[in-house]
Amino acid sequence: MQAAAAKEKGKKGKKGKKGKKGKKKGKKGKKGKGKKGKKGKGKKGKALPGEKLCGSMELEQMLSILVENRIVNQTNPRAHIASLRGDFNYLGTVYQSNSNIRDLYGNWVPQDPSEAQIRQNVTEYCVLPLGSAFVRSKAPFVKSLLLYGPKGSGKTMLAQAVANHTGAVFLNLSPANLEGKFPEKNGPAKLMHMAFAVARAPQLGPAVIYLDEVEKYFTGKKKGGDGAARFKKDLVTYTNSLKPEEHVVLIGCTNQPWNIPDGELKDLRNVFEKHLYIPFASYASRVMLWKQSIAALLEPTGHDLPDEFDISTLAQISEGYSAGSILHAAKRTLNTRRIERADKRPFSESEFLSALSRCPRTYDDDNVKFRNFTATVTGLKLRRDKLKAALAGDDGGDGKGKKGKGKKKKK
Repeated sequence: MQAAAAKEKGKKGKKGKKGKKGKKKGKKGKKGKGKKGKKGKGKKGKALPGEKLCGSMELEQMLSILVENRIVNQTNPRAHIASLRGDFNYLGTVYQSNSNIRDLYGNWVPQDPSEAQIRQNVTEYCVLPLGSAFVRSKAPFVKSLLLYGPKGSGKTMLAQAVANHTGAVFLNLSPANLEGKFPEKNGPAKLMHMAFAVARAPQLGPAVIYLDEVEKYFTGKKKGGDGAARFKKDLVTYTNSLKPEEHVVLIGCTNQPWNIPDGELKDLRNVFEKHLYIPFASYASRVMLWKQSIAALLEPTGHDLPDEFDISTLAQISEGYSAGSILHAAKRTLNTRRIERADKRPFSESEFLSALSRCPRTYDDDNVKFRNFTATVTGLKLRRDKLKAALAGDDGGDGKGKKGKGKKKKK
């Protein structure tokens, strides 16, 4: 009997110990739940800089302020994607496969995009995603696009064309348009908040935020005074806050991208995801430009060019001029008075040279600068430098090789 009683006491003791252990585990479980709950509550998105400044403002009030300050602009109704005249690059495959095309430093030079490729890219990056919610949900999210190229190449026209094709609100945040506006300390944050709030509003439809002379935003100065540089910090913040479901695209333009310091390239890439070069017109594009611009001026009057008129001569002579310069020369030459005298004095190629010579020709100076910027902003220059360093290390880097072998032996 005594032996049986002792066994029962032993079993109860063991159960008691197990119960205490269970309680300890329960406490650990409570601690774990508590920590997880605290962490979950602490995760909140950062408020945008101008949220407190514009918290009491309604959308209609923000829109009226932007209209009064001429931030909301009307676009040129004649601006269309097809207005970027130019032909395909028929020798593109030959150029791409030719590894002997190199610059003065021996670097392989990629070919310039043709106007047909530019029209296609702008349509895919901007027009289709803004105009269709289905495309926006399926296509890769492109929130911003930088167009750079010579003056008169059609950058601003393409930005307005995107707005025209999609019926979008056109917000002009170019430095020239912001000069003297919102001078107060919190002015930049307030402006950016109102502009992006109006752009995001679904009841107003899609929106295009346009920035000309982008290089003035990225000057390398922390405090830009009254210049556009004081808007840069808030521009970067609000651009990064854009979401795929919002029908907004930011389009920037510049004809002097080399003025952007190297230290600002990181912010430039944060603002603009895609970079598209609008080059000087090729020979095939210049032929098309001369033909179409002259035909557009003569058709309403019923006149036509003589059979001996040689368009190819004008295309060769106008090498290095932008598309805008060619159109300007055609309009300047074929004025109303000259067209009226066409029956007495037929048109000749030399007439267009006088007007063309007054247009700026910056190809010799700017073409190399544009290529260098393309190599820098796309990361091509960095890859070249790394490859050169690796090749130099293989040729004369015996010390590095020995160190590497020594580490392997130790292992």
